[in-house]
Amino acid sequence: IVIPAIWPSIVLIAQISTKRPAGGHGISKEQTELAKQIWAHGAEAVPPMLKLLSSDNEDVREFAGYVVRDLVGLSEKDLETLIAAVKRGNGWVPPAIARIGSPLAVRFLLDEFRAKPEFGTQVTWALALCGEMVLPDLLELVRMPEPPRLGGFDAIEEILTNPRGAGATAVPGLQAIARDEHLPVQNRNRAIHILGSLGPAAAASVPDLKQVAKANPAAFSDDVNQALRKIGTSDALPQLLRWLRAAPNGSALQDIAALGPNGHSAGPAVVPYLGDKNWTVRVFAARALGHIGYQEGAPELIGLLADPNDWRLVYAAAESLGRLKTRNAVPALESLVQNHWFPPVRVAVEKALHSIAGQDVY
Repeated sequence: IVIPAIWPSIVLIAQISTKRPAGGHGISKEQTELAKQIWAHGAEAVPPMLKLLSSDNEDVREFAGYVVRDLVGLSEKDLETLIAAVKRGNGWVPPAIARIGSPLAVRFLLDEFRAKPEFGTQVTWALALCGEMVLPDLLELVRMPEPPRLGGFDAIEEILTNPRGAGATAVPGLQAIARDEHLPVQNRNRAIHILGSLGPAAAASVPDLKQVAKANPAAFSDDVNQALRKIGTSDALPQLLRWLRAAPNGSALQDIAALGPNGHSAGPAVVPYLGDKNWTVRVFAARALGHIGYQEGAPELIGLLADPNDWRLVYAAAESLGRLKTRNAVPALESLVQNHWFPPVRVAVEKALHSIAGQDVY
């Protein structure tokens, strides 16, 4: 009698899969280890695991779904069994259906999403795995006058911005929605919001976004400005600087820092905040100068290293000097490595010195 190599693992399932994690939900450590053993068998494990999806034991069915989700070797002929498992309530299986990738598989997942458009589920993960195949349907949902039920809008954004999802290929469609004056304002702002969440991948949309905001500032300026900030282009700077002047705070300075080199021209406006009365503003201003690469602010940052009271400011200044690779700062930094009273500052200063010397990176 020839016993398939997978069989010793399969016969353990009825025992191990019933050992639930604390609280009775999710997958236990023992179950995870067993799943790894089964995954190693690939296609050989498919028939017995599919059979276990209809087990009388609920725990076995759930564990089988968890294994099938990432099991290599599934094919179109298994789709009917997988769909039946989802309809019986097995929440682990949708990504397995996505990997089959046939039109029927994709259509089933889209129907499931329309029926229950929730954020952070295996269905949203599965739709992200489908990539461009689901893009037209998702864009049509963004166009709908009535928002999808439950967390539908957040879920659409999750799918489109997932690194495995449609990504930059969604940009032209979202731009078209943002520009469409026949659509309700809320739909256009949804598209603008998703473009922002795509980050630098949506850089091509910036001219359109600026035009949309210019045509109707009251309806779109706030959302467009937030999108520009997330996309990370210098076009976000005017609004960020207005926010900073109106209410100096660490949040506005963090947003400027997040622009990286695209925020360089904000340097002259940021430097005065190194002396702000609010320590949070001082620290984030010092940090921002390093992130935006404002070399011209190095003398002021070197001066901050001598501050005897605010270790946070010294820490931020040292890090920025390291990012700027300011060689003139080396004597002051070397002194701090030996003499500063706070160990985390000494560590930050040492990293800055290594960065300046080309021996470390941030």
